[in-house]
Amino acid sequence: METPTPNETNVVSFVMRFVYDKPDEWHGVIRHIQSDAEMHFTHWDDVQKFVAQYVEVKGNKGNGETRK
Repeated sequence: METPTPNETNVVSFVMRFVYDKPDEWHGVIRHIQSDAEMHFTHWDDVQKFVAQYVEVKGNKGNGETRK
């Protein structure tokens, strides 16, 4: 994971797809666009771990709150 210099913008992109098989049963796929790496998931913690490979995530409590 590269750290951008103060005058540089670093863009990291992901695509996520959610599939609801039945009520309360779902799975998904997340893809890191720049590397084309892909992971199938059924737990949100797995998504966070995947994203953390590419983006430094600070102070995330995993409770869905938006940080400003």
